[in-house]
Amino acid sequence: MINPATFFVIALIIYQASRARDLKTLSFHLFIDGIAFALLVNSGYFIKVGSLILEYEEVLMLCFVIVSFASGEITKTTRRLALKVLALLVVTATGLYILVVDPINVLVMPVGGSWDRFYGGSFTLEPLRFSTKNIERLFRVSLIIIVVIGVSKFVRKKRFRSSLIKSIIMITLIQAIIGYLDLVIKALFQRPVLQSVATSFFGMGASQFGGIGIRAGSYLIQGFMKEPSHFAVSFVPGLTILALLKAKSLSTHFLEVASIVILVLSTSFAGFGIAFYWLMLKLWKYVIESRLGKTVSIAIVIIALTIVIGLIGILSDLFPLLQYYISRLSGLIGIGPAVGSESIRLFSVQSSLDLMFRRPIFGLGLGSTNAHGFLPSLVSNIGLAGFIAWIVFFVDALGMKRASFVPLLMWLSLGMLIGDIGWLYNMMGLAMVIGVACSSYSGDKMSVNRSASTSSLTEEK
Repeated sequence: MINPATFFVIALIIYQASRARDLKTLSFHLFIDGIAFALLVNSGYFIKVGSLILEYEEVLMLCFVIVSFASGEITKTTRRLALKVLALLVVTATGLYILVVDPINVLVMPVGGSWDRFYGGSFTLEPLRFSTKNIERLFRVSLIIIVVIGVSKFVRKKRFRSSLIKSIIMITLIQAIIGYLDLVIKALFQRPVLQSVATSFFGMGASQFGGIGIRAGSYLIQGFMKEPSHFAVSFVPGLTILALLKAKSLSTHFLEVASIVILVLSTSFAGFGIAFYWLMLKLWKYVIESRLGKTVSIAIVIIALTIVIGLIGILSDLFPLLQYYISRLSGLIGIGPAVGSESIRLFSVQSSLDLMFRRPIFGLGLGSTNAHGFLPSLVSNIGLAGFIAWIVFFVDALGMKRASFVPLLMWLSLGMLIGDIGWLYNMMGLAMVIGVACSSYSGDKMSVNRSASTSSLTEEK
């Protein structure tokens, strides 16, 4: 089974292949296509044959890998990076080997299962066992490793990096426009028009919300994504870059503000958390760049946070949506009743961490379980050794500098309650890590003209 967008993607690939000057240029465009679909559209699928489903970003990822191999870029991997790739694969495979030869008697939430349904009593946990899902996830990790190797040149080389950053910012702009359009259409027609367009053109994906929900008197905003939380998460790469970019124009400042506003209006608690993540990045940037000294600048940050929290408390009496977020936060930290999925999220995170301590070094085996949080899902699946190998690989492959350490730590903290194991091997997760990596080069000038940007795709510096 295919969808109309399937033909659009095929036509796009053919068009770009016919216009590209060389394979390197084509590989860059294919990667940007994959990032765009991951951040703008996760509805539907490219093709579905029985239980096998290929999403649009996965097809573009495969095309990128094929073209990158044909161009010879991937085969130029350094010995040091190759050893880190080997370490990550060996650690991941070891976890699966232990799962086969020495399984433990525990119940897990399988990948693809629903914690919401479990909490509602319509789904049960399953005994831990090796299955084809484990092999499938190992294949996906192997594929994303190859993609990262191919992408490393885009991040490390200044001109490619400039085009990459501009593309992510442009995708963020498009998503913000889609969000406001979704909000206006729902307010005028009280119908999920954009979601109907998405399902008719891209197809209906698994667990995709197609209604017109309302929270605290505000409409749920999701654009062409499966649900509001996915819409909110799509802003992470762009906001990470925008928060730390030094040379910004008035339009990029406006985009930052517009993105934060639409995140708050999305009614997604994840969006509220991402707005806070952006604020912490901004404050951290202020501290490290301030000429007043660390002590004074930190004191100013504490005062600013106090004022912001106070204003939110005052404005919550006027805006029900802010009161809704405060109620969700109160339930999350345990000082108030849960009004949303807080209990489910905390329970899933606690369960994953408990399982991780059963096999702390190599984890339960990749593809064994999942949680409402990328980080607990990661450590429960591949253990602390896998987590360290994953971090070391990405730091080297994407050329992260010391300046990326704090943003990376903040992003991982965000992943305690947001995301899932899919971030390990999909383009959404990769886009976020690239956003963090590009923060190492926040001093890059972004005033490169269009001709220079275009020539950067065929030149190396």
